[in-house]
Amino acid sequence: MHNTDIIEGKPHIILGLIWQIVKVQLLAMISLKNCPELVRLLNEDEELSDLLKLPPDQILLRWFNFHLANSGSERRVRNFGKDLKDGECYTILLNQISPNKCDMSAMDIADPEARAAKIISDARSKLEVPAFIQPSQLAGGDKRMNLAFCAQIFNTDPGLAEMTEEELNEFADMLDDDNSQDSREERVFRMWINSLGIDDM
Repeated sequence: MHNTDIIEGKPHIILGLIWQIVKVQLLAMISLKNCPELVRLLNEDEELSDLLKLPPDQILLRWFNFHLANSGSERRVRNFGKDLKDGECYTILLNQISPNKCDMSAMDIADPEARAAKIISDARSKLEVPAFIQPSQLAGGDKRMNLAFCAQIFNTDPGLAEMTEEELNEFADMLDDDNSQDSREERVFRMWINSLGIDDM
């Protein structure tokens, strides 16, 4: 059996590998190094090291919930599937990031896919998010595509208050110390492993 036969017989493996590559790319910017404003997500009883331990997808969920909490909503997102299907959390998120551009009118649309289409349209046209998710995928709770959409929104505009110079100085040394012993390759590999969501890793 040739290698090409193995590849052709396992299309799901190829798609899975492609997804992992795309996922790593999408989540690469979700770190304190690239976005120090993520310190805003720390809870009162946490230290910076607690946030540094979280994989990018968990930081993304925390970021989403940070905006939901700031809006006064009682909704919280615990996954990238069913919790996002009705579009309410997305509508709140976009409104929190840019209240002057994104309103809450999507919630006036009863049909789930039409509402999803409105949300995606607002993200693309008003925030310039390069979204490739389809309305049926959002309304259907497609975990991969919703994760990608959330990451694209974050990467375009996280909607977090910029760090003051004093705050940047306070956290700069801690961030440098945390990664001083690791090479760039080690950090990238660790981020990739964390993004896979493997239990006990």
